[in-house]
Amino acid sequence: TGLRVLRSHYRLSLSTSDTQHSVFTALQPSCLDNCSGLGVLERRAGFRVGRGTSLRPVNDARSLSTFTDSQMADQVRQLKIKTGSVKRLQKELILYEKEHDKEVAKVEKMKAENAEPHDLKHAENVLSEAAMMLPDCRQRLETALADLVSFVEEIGDSLKEEECEELKTAKEVILSAEAVFA
Repeated sequence: TGLRVLRSHYRLSLSTSDTQHSVFTALQPSCLDNCSGLGVLERRAGFRVGRGTSLRPVNDARSLSTFTDSQMADQVRQLKIKTGSVKRLQKELILYEKEHDKEVAKVEKMKAENAEPHDLKHAENVLSEAAMMLPDCRQRLETALADLVSFVEEIGDSLKEEECEELKTAKEVILSAEAVFA
């Protein structure tokens, strides 16, 4: 009575009809755990069991388009995640490069001023740590960028740039990230 159970690709409404319960048991016994009866069984492959005992094709466009809408939503979500990852890594790389440049200037200034050897050694250690972050961040950005480019090529047919703002943003991010490596 109005309760819906989703298991595998089957959607059912429970009722008190024992005859419907036996029809469903013959089709999908594993879904009847704790069920007292069946009202409607719908399978995404295109068949529905109703109050009778026969299978009939599903003509409901809404139930068939839900799967494609769900797929498209999943693709858009993945696109957002991959685009955000490239954006974040690009910002990280820029910040690490700025930090490295700042530390280089600091070490050179300390050398020019004949700073204490201990302070100079500490500044050089900080510089070496900043320098170690650059190759790792650059490699992570390259990997994320390659992943985003291949994903955009893969979904380019299913999503249109005019309809999907995320796709347009992803292409802009790809261009700006490729400029970092140029």
